[in-house]
Amino acid sequence: MMAKKREFYVITGLSGAGKTLTLGIFEDLGYFCIDNLPPLMLKMLPTFMNHPKINATKVALVIDIRARDMLKTLKDNLDTLRSEGMESKLIFLEASEEELINRFRKTRRKHPLGNGIPLKKAIEMEVKALMPIKKVSDRVLDTTSLSPGELKNEIVELLNIKEKRRKSLLDVSIVSFGYKFGIPLDADIIFDVRFLPNPFYVRELERLTGKDKAVIAYLEKFDITKKFTDAFYSLVDLTLPEYVREGKSYLTIAIGCTGGRHRAVYVAEHLAKHIGKLGYEYLIRHRDIKRGEL
Repeated sequence: MMAKKREFYVITGLSGAGKTLTLGIFEDLGYFCIDNLPPLMLKMLPTFMNHPKINATKVALVIDIRARDMLKTLKDNLDTLRSEGMESKLIFLEASEEELINRFRKTRRKHPLGNGIPLKKAIEMEVKALMPIKKVSDRVLDTTSLSPGELKNEIVELLNIKEKRRKSLLDVSIVSFGYKFGIPLDADIIFDVRFLPNPFYVRELERLTGKDKAVIAYLEKFDITKKFTDAFYSLVDLTLPEYVREGKSYLTIAIGCTGGRHRAVYVAEHLAKHIGKLGYEYLIRHRDIKRGEL
């Protein structure tokens, strides 16, 4: 049996440049993540990754100025692992001094070198101390003007994640509901479909739901149903890729009618099929389908 390829990324760089956010992105991408690992422990990484209770094929870890003097051993330890066949990349994050100062002021956190030292001086000291590591890094990312979504896109590009895999980074939840029972509090987008013809007022359809063939046939005999779903799908086709590019991981689309039994269920079911065909992961929930309309 061929051994699984094992890879790891070391995230380093200036304090306040986005290392924690980057580590979180790697975690979302399925990596086993470790923060503030002492460089001397890198030599234990193969044993750790191959442990039967862990069996981690992808690891991302942060090693930075908090390691103090041990940071000087980072390159040698990486070279040793690479010579043993471990695939690795060293990512260095930086930002302008002005931006770093602004970020520290917003978060009110102390700089790791800031004990009794002005923030500007601490940043200058860190830049100087990390210069040798920056020079040997595989990728240097300047996060000065990057939004969290743009940073995620940079990491996705770095990992060479294909379009199909990118779509799986966005989990879409589709919820049908009845307005009479309240709007879902976790909804990002809400569509009101109470303008569609209401099957509730057709006696033989009253007790059925939007999943039943008779209700589907009833709704689809009206031109407005097709006009709406076509327009709705076009909007979804346009916006979902943009949510992915913005770095959004979760999106909840809520579809509402009066009681959440007929029209909202019909639209939610068809929307789910459409989203699935586009290649996105989705979950569907009919919150009020058993409550019906009065």
